Amino acid sequence: MRTACLILSFLLTFSHLPVAHAEWPSPPTELDALKAMFPSARFVEVSQAEYDLLLASAGGAHAVVLVDAPNEEPQAEPAPKTPEPASAVTQDHRPPPPDGAIVPARVRVSPGTARTPPVHAAVYGHGTGSVSTGDAAIILYVLVGVFVVGAALLYGVVIMYEMLSGNRIYEYWHDLAAGAWFFGGSGRRGGMYGARASIGIIGDFNRVGLVLEAGYLDGRFRFRDDDGFLSVAGVYGLLGPSVQWPLTDGPNPVSWDFEILTGYSSADSVGLMSRALTGFSWGLGSTWRLGIMAGSTYAKIRETEGPLNTKSDFNLTGGLHVGARF
Repeated sequence: MRTACLILSFLLTFSHLPVAHAEWPSPPTELDALKAMFPSARFVEVSQAEYDLLLASAGGAHAVVLVDAPNEEPQAEPAPKTPEPASAVTQDHRPPPPDGAIVPARVRVSPGTARTPPVHAAVYGHGTGSVSTGDAAIILYVLVGVFVVGAALLYGVVIMYEMLSGNRIYEYWHDLAAGAWFFGGSGRRGGMYGARASIGIIGDFNRVGLVLEAGYLDGRFRFRDDDGFLSVAGVYGLLGPSVQWPLTDGPNPVSWDFEILTGYSSADSVGLMSRALTGFSWGLGSTWRLGIMAGSTYAKIRETEGPLNTKSDFNLTGGLHVGARF
């Protein structure tokens, strides 16, 4: 019995010693230190509702919450503690944002009760940013190009088979027009001014044809490490298929047009050129036509005088043409 009492007394003596199995939290970081860590980040004060909406729509984004020290009510026997900074950071154990990450929001929430501390928060996302003009131009070029080539091949094979077999006689359409097209992108701008001749076959649901265009190219391309430009000028020639879907009846209808043209320019710094456009054209009376189109122009620029501002060879393009159908 004496031995059991000694063991029990020993266990009771050490039963009040705290045992910690969790890791010590990382030291708090002040808001000014967070701004110093990410100098390129941008903090904007918003409401709590806007902050909740940002978190709901951010997908896989992370959040960093900045909490002010609460105003605790005095206790009967307050435990001694070290003073806390005015603003501290509680992180969610996620990696910090990369250099240059966008911090689009900072939230200040007024305290609801005496025991609810005011909260500041910052939200940042990984991989945020907008689509560049070069990427948008590539997407437009691919979409229009695949559509035109596929439709021209499909309808062209059907029309050729019916013509060669003698099952049907098709009527033709002809256009002559003058046009101006303007392209631009990151550090690039210019224009193409020329005349075009089109010929095609009138089908039941569409009109398939060829477009031949020739004119003058004038462009400026900014150098990467300089304020100067590479000037490009010369004549050009383009040829390619066109597919038109009439939206009204008659010999000179309103139509939705697609075309992709490919060719070369005589300018020393330009190699292969191609242009994919889509838009609408409509008849002005029984003969005249007006068309407005947009898309992308591919122009391979030879960097003979230094690296250019962007490596993209695709440029957003828009323009119009005016001509006559006969």
